[in-house]
Amino acid sequence: MRGVYINLDRTPDRRREIETELVKLRSLADYRRFSAIDGRETQFRPEIVMRGALGCYMSHLQVLREYAGSDDWLHVIEDDALVSRYAETAIRYVVTDPAYERFDLVFTNARIIAYPGHMVTLADMFDRSVETDAAGNVTSLKIINAISLSDYQFFYTTSYLVNPRSITKVADAIEPSIMHKPLKQVDGVYSDLSRSGVLSIGCLLPFVTIPRPDVSTTIQVSSLPWEAPLDVMDGALYVDRDVASLRERLRRLAVPPPHRSATHDIIGDTYRAILTGRLA
Repeated sequence: MRGVYINLDRTPDRRREIETELVKLRSLADYRRFSAIDGRETQFRPEIVMRGALGCYMSHLQVLREYAGSDDWLHVIEDDALVSRYAETAIRYVVTDPAYERFDLVFTNARIIAYPGHMVTLADMFDRSVETDAAGNVTSLKIINAISLSDYQFFYTTSYLVNPRSITKVADAIEPSIMHKPLKQVDGVYSDLSRSGVLSIGCLLPFVTIPRPDVSTTIQVSSLPWEAPLDVMDGALYVDRDVASLRERLRRLAVPPPHRSATHDIIGDTYRAILTGRLA
């Protein structure tokens, strides 16, 4: 396997953090730093306002182009990733088990947007894959699963593995969209290509990586009000989750806004009933 981490020259603190995380994967590969393309410096598509998103897209594409023709799996990881204590085992399993040859890419985490019923399925799969203590924290990983993302909208390019036979295919698939107007972020392009069947993309579950919750994005995207709850949901599917911390974050988010209505309450309670199985 070959490993590459993407890091901007102007963020040396993030470089130090990701290099500390990558020590956990030292038996898999020597991870090379890719000096990320800074969207604020490039003259490509000067009309685009979201320069960070453009630089991120260009960086992922360039990494794929540089490793085209490699005979090894390629691990692409961004510099805001947390690496779990089980990531080494899980990644080794992916790159050595022929069953994973069916995927062009295997993400080690993703923000999966799913109907509540589908989230129940993902939660059940997580629970079957691990042993937990009384608080719900994972004490051991029993099974390494990969779900197909073809039926889901998903986001994040925090960490993913590229099948060696697919590196050129993936680069060729994502390159045309960099010229689309308006520009779609690279994770959204991956999601579209997965759902259309152009690329076969899987995702490990439980997640064995996750974005650092205390690191701000360099992509300059607007923060949306539902992102904080989705961060908690992502954390619930992470193998090194801290359940007490997740519950505390939910508690802080549970204060109802002044405009909340009976409609909001009913819809929220319906989702809660589905997810907790009270309708079974």
